[in-house]
Amino acid sequence: MKKKEEIYINYGKDIEQMTIDLMKKAEISQDLKSDMSVVIKPNLVLSSHPKNGATTHVEIVEGIIKYLQSHNIVDISIAEGAWIGEKNTLNAFKVCGYTELLKKYDLELIDTKKEDTMDYEIKNIKFRVSKIFQETDYLINVPVLKGHCQTKLTCCLKNLKGCIPDKDKRYYHSLGLNEPIALLNTILKPNLHIIDSVCGDLTFEEGGNPIESNRILLGYDGLLLDSYCCRLIAYNPEDIDYINYGVKYGVGKLFNENTRIIELNKDNKPNKDFLRSDLAKELEKYIDEDSACSPCYAGLIFALSKVNNSHEISLNNRKIKIGQSFRGKISNKDLGVGDCCKNFSNHVKGCPPNGLDILNYLKSLN
Repeated sequence: MKKKEEIYINYGKDIEQMTIDLMKKAEISQDLKSDMSVVIKPNLVLSSHPKNGATTHVEIVEGIIKYLQSHNIVDISIAEGAWIGEKNTLNAFKVCGYTELLKKYDLELIDTKKEDTMDYEIKNIKFRVSKIFQETDYLINVPVLKGHCQTKLTCCLKNLKGCIPDKDKRYYHSLGLNEPIALLNTILKPNLHIIDSVCGDLTFEEGGNPIESNRILLGYDGLLLDSYCCRLIAYNPEDIDYINYGVKYGVGKLFNENTRIIELNKDNKPNKDFLRSDLAKELEKYIDEDSACSPCYAGLIFALSKVNNSHEISLNNRKIKIGQSFRGKISNKDLGVGDCCKNFSNHVKGCPPNGLDILNYLKSLN
């Protein structure tokens, strides 16, 4: 059970190797057998390159495949059902780079829109789930950490919505999405979650406002991970209704003081060539950045995006300092983010601080 309460995080830009290193560190091989079948479920909601912040980077999935094959797993499939507006998931597979994997590895791409389903009913809500996800021996969920226009957050739990038919997706939207998402996760229980937090969109599940975080997370409890990840993009767990329902229905545990965070390459967080969307560029007017690491900078952008929308604070013509060049500098008037600014009288602690802590700090300035 202790293993279930662990969250692994890796930082960097070599996405494939970061994924392999995470799986090694978490000793995933202990759970594998050479004769088992494995299904990988990415987020390919639409035909959009991962750099736009909506879909799972193919390099993560390739890292998973390499790790599995290095442990003699040969029965590997990638299964996904794109959103309702994307009639053919195979187009998303192509645009996002997944068809190239067929040329390199002996595996199958499965469009779940065309697959048979298994029927369930919970709390008077009917569920149809693609058989491929229930019949596999080992299911790996590979969501993108990003915002969502209805549920605020989409990550581990909501990514499983791609395992059901389009008709049911419409039906769950009519029910408000949140309770059906939680109940679906009482049926589908992935063995492993590997979260793409490389450049998820700030607010929208279809992408367009990505912010580069250069981070991948791994864990076993989807609700635990989601309740941790919502803080990274400046939400409280209780702000996310499907998390509240997940607690109610026993889907998993909330992030808590007993959760063990294991970080890899913490001193190697990239700090160059930020992927800046138009929204992020607009928010940069509030920032004085010098050699900031991507995860720290991303947390500040997530927080500022919410403050900017609500007009809750004023910085009094000050800019927020962030970056390694502020290490050792002392200030009684400047605002700072991260431990690099720990000698400032006014700063947010953390390396990196999460978006929620930064948001609460900015609100406190009023």
